Amino acid sequence: MRMKSIFKVTFIILLVCATANSYAQNRLVSFGLKGGVNLSNLGGDVENTKVKVGYNVGALVQAQLTLDVYLLSGVELTTKGAKDKILDNSVEAIYLQLPIHVGYRMALSDVTAVTFHAGPYMAYGIGGKTSGIDGEENKIDTFSDTMYKPFDFGLGLGVGVEFFHFGIEAGYDLGLLDISQTEGQKIRMMNVFLSLNYKF
Repeated sequence: MRMKSIFKVTFIILLVCATANSYAQNRLVSFGLKGGVNLSNLGGDVENTKVKVGYNVGALVQAQLTLDVYLLSGVELTTKGAKDKILDNSVEAIYLQLPIHVGYRMALSDVTAVTFHAGPYMAYGIGGKTSGIDGEENKIDTFSDTMYKPFDFGLGLGVGVEFFHFGIEAGYDLGLLDISQTEGQKIRMMNVFLSLNYKF
């Protein structure tokens, strides 16, 4: 199952890159870098959890579909998870994430604009440790047969402001898949993010 998920993510990345290359030849595509802060938590059959602070960093690809509408994608490294309200326990999940969003750019002037984008994302867990699940200090791999499934899929949205080549945006990602490996328990990822970006 894990290898199939890797193949799926790799195929989508290659497809996006091929599409971006086609647009780039027609000067309809731009590239960029992003980085910021995450505030994530777990939803579903969990109790006494609170927000865990993480980070996001990655590369952006933006392809213009019309003058105002664009396709936004890229690859980012993002950390999610949660903390326990009572015990000093935490879930750390490190993902490679691929969004495929449709966006709208509303120009305010020649150099500033407000942006809106939304769409699905796919993510694959590549690391992270979970501590104190049984009240002990031992840490185990977050993505294991007894903890969480590595593949995740969900919906995301964002709103931001652009100024020249710089931008700042806030957004929300909601996982739609049950990532728990425990039968009878359903858990999904939730994440709020704030990031800065620069487009070339």
